[in-house]
Amino acid sequence: MASRLEWFIDRIGKRVFRTPVECCEHCTKVNKEGLVIHDELQAQYLFDVECETPVKYFDKDEDNKSLIEIADKAEKLISTARGYNEVDMAKD
Repeated sequence: MASRLEWFIDRIGKRVFRTPVECCEHCTKVNKEGLVIHDELQAQYLFDVECETPVKYFDKDEDNKSLIEIADKAEKLISTARGYNEVDMAKD
């Protein structure tokens, strides 16, 4: 994990992109334009977000497209697994 934190710190002053989040106007803007990491505190925050949520950060928006496909597939698998768990729980 330390190397991923270093990745964020190395990008202070640079623009990064992320997997889409559609919760508010700010997030929609960041989805399109990316965001600039301003300081080490923000780098740490983005690292924490990545560790605790499905959101992933990238250098280029193009990197995002293939990983969105992977995230979509993962979400479908998770939904399927939840469905099986709900069926199993209903049997008990």
